[in-house]
Amino acid sequence: VLLSVSPIDSNFRSFNLYMKFMKIIKIDHNAFETNLTHLEYLDLSANELVYLNSSVFSYLPNLIFLVLKHNKLVSLT
Repeated sequence: VLLSVSPIDSNFRSFNLYMKFMKIIKIDHNAFETNLTHLEYLDLSANELVYLNSSVFSYLPNLIFLVLKHNKLVSLT
């Protein structure tokens, strides 16, 4: 599964996103580009991520917690 996030209503103040057990193998560099500026908690645990470029989170200025446990990560750049 390739992760691509649809636009979310920009009226949200802050919110959490749980994407556990979704068999995500790759996250596009612009996956979080649209209307996710209020995201504070992102759970990507128990997926199949191997490589992850930290720049994918650059569109998430309010991200406080990122959960990546139980993936197959060998590289975070």
